[in-house]
Amino acid sequence: MPKLFASFALALLLTTTSGCAAIIFDDLPNEKSAPVIPIVLGPGDKVRVELWDEPRLTGEYIIGPDGALTVPIAGAVKVKGVTLERAANLLAEKLKEYFTAPSVTVTLIELKSMYVHVTGEVGHPGTVPFRAGMTIVDVIQASGSYIHATANTDDVRIIRGRLDKPEVYKIDMEDIFAARMKDVYLRPGDIVMVPPRWTTISARWIGQFMAPIWSIMGVAQVTPLGAATSAMSGGLGGAP
Repeated sequence: MPKLFASFALALLLTTTSGCAAIIFDDLPNEKSAPVIPIVLGPGDKVRVELWDEPRLTGEYIIGPDGALTVPIAGAVKVKGVTLERAANLLAEKLKEYFTAPSVTVTLIELKSMYVHVTGEVGHPGTVPFRAGMTIVDVIQASGSYIHATANTDDVRIIRGRLDKPEVYKIDMEDIFAARMKDVYLRPGDIVMVPPRWTTISARWIGQFMAPIWSIMGVAQVTPLGAATSAMSGGLGGAP
């Protein structure tokens, strides 16, 4: 998790500091349909393995932390970074020692190794497992929605690609909500950042600066704007 939050901090720095290596775009390419994203397997993914006419091997399995898929008879097979079809072929190769022309299929049950990061003014910052066709609205909803009192929804950022030279896309969520703009499809590894309003930044800075003084004076600390504001519980409209 420290690496994840370091990535978030770097993403914030890249999108707010002049002269950085980020390439900033005002909008995304107009995609009429969800892009085809090759699914590759990794630790934590759950798959179903089926061997024709051999029920002993048929079942659901979770890929281990070492990237290996462990199946009875076949044993441990490294499948990290390969497609479902390639994983089936690797299993079939292993099983040739025990079966004649084994026919193996591997299907995805749950994808946990590919994800999108969400940070900033949302209810639950963190990671959201990626799925085909996922959009920016989907991940914000999955993260507890944006915090109405503090979020700057007309300047949401998508950070994509390598962090030393990322592509940064500026998204006005209000345009999406009003149907003036289509929802935006995401890619595995994207970082979605919902920034605070400038008034929120100012209030939090003042609160941090004044906290020691309030403590010395014995005055009850005033909560900075947004410090204890909960996210909305229904839809994307934000907290009232």
